[in-house]
Amino acid sequence: MVPSEDFPTMYTFPEDNAFVVSGDEVLKGISKTSYATSKEESRYALQGVLFKSLDGSMDLVATDGHRLALYTINRDGKGDVEIIVPQKALNELKKLLTGFEDIEMSASEQYVFFRTKEWVLMSRLLEGAFPDYTKVIPEQFSIEIKLPKKEFLDAVKRVSAVIEGDPKPVKLTLKAGILELKSKSQEYGEAVDEINVDYEGEEFSIGFNARYIIEAAEVIDGDDVIVRYTSPNAQTLVLPADEKDKYKAVVMPMEIA
Repeated sequence: MVPSEDFPTMYTFPEDNAFVVSGDEVLKGISKTSYATSKEESRYALQGVLFKSLDGSMDLVATDGHRLALYTINRDGKGDVEIIVPQKALNELKKLLTGFEDIEMSASEQYVFFRTKEWVLMSRLLEGAFPDYTKVIPEQFSIEIKLPKKEFLDAVKRVSAVIEGDPKPVKLTLKAGILELKSKSQEYGEAVDEINVDYEGEEFSIGFNARYIIEAAEVIDGDDVIVRYTSPNAQTLVLPADEKDKYKAVVMPMEIA
């Protein structure tokens, strides 16, 4: 048996900074953002998910510098947080949540608290500066296309399968009525696939790490994906077709010869 003194101290729940969120929404927020957290130990603050309270809502945000995922949930109460919650704590929270309960949430300078009638979870916060994510999300775009989610994901996976390891560079080219996906491998040659799209503009090409596109689109609910391009050198926005869905993903392009 582990002596009680070996357990970390459980601090008092900060009642004066508390607010209520839906357990189901928190679960969705974790699943739709955690994939974008940094895996690099040197980027300590980016290894967790930012929880930032707004007026009547809260943004959950993750980024590794190459892509960003944002999910906005409703909240009830006046507590105020802008904290980075570590991935390990979020994994534990997912185990505790059923998705049917409301959660009281609060934070102090060093700790975050989640509480229901059955349990309390406390975790130390990650320290460090989280980038201003609002400046990364493009507000204007030059091209918008709507894609069948499954068909798009299957095509990206097929053409990137010829490339071993990571990154898996894939070139996307929009032509009249068609989105062409292409990748090259010294060992296996070239892979090309096409998807019919509603597009009649000028030819437009952009490159991505296939894994980033796959992970951004996979967590979208519904059958269709909206992709908004600005330029071949600027970040691309990946969205659900349902405007009521509060998920957004930003993917930085990569140069492909």
